[in-house]
Amino acid sequence: AQTFAQQSLAGSDDTSVKIYALLVMIGASAAANDAHTAVVHAEQGLALSEAHGHDIVLRTYLLAALALSRLALGDLDQAE
Repeated sequence: AQTFAQQSLAGSDDTSVKIYALLVMIGASAAANDAHTAVVHAEQGLALSEAHGHDIVLRTYLLAALALSRLALGDLDQAE
């Protein structure tokens, strides 16, 4: 899944595809117990979402993923 998500992220110009790919990569990073990488992917997705005025549903998924990743790192203040 990680490989296909990376290919989609690199090969698509569609912002939605890129965000969904990043969501898959966040999940894959979390499953691999790599919260640092999950945070990076979530922040990248949020930046894309903000730059392109994306819908609230995708932003909510990204914000939840970011909060959970920060929580896994023990960064409780940033997880809010």
